[in-house]
This record gives sequence, C-alpha cells and structure tokens, in this order.
Amino acid sequence: MIALNQNYVVIIVALVVLLFCYYLFRETKRTQSDVKSLQNFTGKMISHIEASARPQQAPVKQMVAKESVDDEVNDTPEGNKED
Repeated sequence: MIALNQNYVVIIVALVVLLFCYYLFRETKRTQSDVKSLQNFTGKMISHIEASARPQQAPVKQMVAKESVDDEVNDTPEGNKED
C-alpha cells in the first residue's frame, strides 16, 4: 500500500480544493443564467401588470352645438346693451 506522507496529503487536498472550485464555478454559471431568465420573466410580468392596470378608454365623442352669429358678437355679460 502507498505510504501517506505529507507530500501525498498536500496533493490530495489540493486536488479536492480544485474540484470544489470547479464545482462552484459551474454552479455560479448555472445560477447566473437562472437569474437572467428570472429577470426577463419579471420584466414581462411587470409590463403585463402595468398594461392591465391602465384600462384602455375609447375616445369620447362630444357633440358641439352650433352657435349663431349673434351669440358670437354679443358675448358680453350684460347681454345686448348698447352704450
């Protein structure tokens, strides 16, 4: 069997640390893509909620009464007084 001296233990520990760092790097990349997809989803939800919060109203048609020429000329508060 192999004798475990200090050099072998250091090599084994270094390999374990490297494997752990690789695992963390891979998980970080996976989490980063998950966060980006969550941000996209959240943005779509916010725009959907904002669109549904503001009801679309049809323009209101107002009928305007035609004024006669006399009303336009005599628009003083006193009426048809002549000075």
